[in-house]
Amino acid sequence: MGQKPEYLLKTSPWLLCGIAYMSGQFFMLKYVVFYGMTRPFGLEDGIDDYPEHPKCIARIYSYSAMWRHFDRGLYWFIREPIIREEYRNSLLWKFISSLISFSFVFIYHGTYKVIFIWSIMNLIAVSIESLGKWISKSVKYRQLLDATLSPRGQRRFYCICMTPLLLFSFLSNIYFFIGLKPGHIYISRILSMSIKHQMVLVFVLYSGIQSSVELERKEMFKLT
Repeated sequence: MGQKPEYLLKTSPWLLCGIAYMSGQFFMLKYVVFYGMTRPFGLEDGIDDYPEHPKCIARIYSYSAMWRHFDRGLYWFIREPIIREEYRNSLLWKFISSLISFSFVFIYHGTYKVIFIWSIMNLIAVSIESLGKWISKSVKYRQLLDATLSPRGQRRFYCICMTPLLLFSFLSNIYFFIGLKPGHIYISRILSMSIKHQMVLVFVLYSGIQSSVELERKEMFKLT
């Protein structure tokens, strides 16, 4: 599709979304193989904290989690020298560290236009997510939420808020997985979809987030 992006103009909305989904899965499998093949050698050499293979990206809905659990080696390499422990609760420092991190990622992956767009979209999404987390920790916000919504309602509200970010992630990764022109085509196609198709897409993304949140809840329950 990267070589002949014009085919994306002729596909149905569901095939279009399927191509994007499978592009992500194939890309993830490449990393699973890379980490899976090299990890035994790292452990044999005494590297006890050698990164594991990435989590399935189909169950990751937030940008911060994607960076933590996908290319773990790159995340660890960037995290330690840039994100200082004492400043991790500072919203301004989080933005500055994200800006520095994605500037490095841009140079690391190659200073191409498509990588620049992908890096900027990542920076925007991570910054929005950090702002949302900062707001959610405020006492007044928690009091308002507890006074107006039940625990299930709060979870639904959280998933609704995360849905646009997941769609944004979906679009940014098209640039990285397939290319510049396909990324432009995907944005154009999604914006020009019928309301019915857009609503179904949003509902599917929302349902995926609900499933992922439930998996996270069960994992936390097992740990306790």
